Amino acid sequence: MKIRRNILLVVAACLLLGFILSRQFFLQKKLKTETQPEQERELAIEVSRLIKGNQELTLERNKLTDQYSLIRKSSDDKEAALESMQSSIEQYNIILGKVAVTGSGVVIQFDEMLDTTQITDLMNALRNIGAEAIAINGKRITPTTGWDYKTFSSPYKIQAIGDSKLLKDSLERRGGIMENVGFSGTVSEEKKISLPAAK
Repeated sequence: MKIRRNILLVVAACLLLGFILSRQFFLQKKLKTETQPEQERELAIEVSRLIKGNQELTLERNKLTDQYSLIRKSSDDKEAALESMQSSIEQYNIILGKVAVTGSGVVIQFDEMLDTTQITDLMNALRNIGAEAIAINGKRITPTTGWDYKTFSSPYKIQAIGDSKLLKDSLERRGGIMENVGFSGTVSEEKKISLPAAK
């Protein structure tokens, strides 16, 4: 009788434990079902935040790229402007005779005496056809150089740096500079002419 009673108690305990376990299982399943939509909403919100953050970073990157391009362009423009200014300064220094200069050109030689007007006409003609630098008997000629009949004496050696072919053709052509000067002379092309700075 006592054994039977114990068996009934064990069976009752097992049934109670089984009920509790099944209840726990169903409660967990229900809880998971109820909480999962909340997790999905949170996940969707987090994904939305990440997408928005990525878009903001992309916009910021594009903004910085545009700024960099503007700065680079400005820098390139400044560099080009500085190079242009430097080139202009160098050209003016050559024209004004501030620096010695070397280049190809022509050498003109006269044995007869030239008067002041003839020398002036020849210098102006050489400049007009593109001579970058000129010297007479080793003296550098600039826009401010003055001379009279005593400044130079024959024989004359006139050196002009520039396009040697253009200079020679212009000097020797019919009705050209040499003919207009009125005296015979020789013109030769030179690959390298070195002229001193003006004194």
